[in-house]
Amino acid sequence: MSGATEAKGNVAAAMAIVAIALRRDHEDAATSLGDIEATAPEIGAAMATVLHLGGFIEASVKRDANLGEAHAGDL
Repeated sequence: MSGATEAKGNVAAAMAIVAIALRRDHEDAATSLGDIEATAPEIGAAMATVLHLGGFIEASVKRDANLGEAHAGDL
């Protein structure tokens, strides 16, 4: 698998995880998730937050300063 294909697959998987989490309480937001303009690091940060809040991963103490507005993981 090429790097670009793998990255695209990773972003799609991250968006799917975020959509599943949103669907519980915000069906309309989950439906329009594909319409957002976000960078891969922002989507990754959202996915990490969902997984952390779900108890699947521990919170990271290291934050990426390049995430822009995607500081949803700040806990």
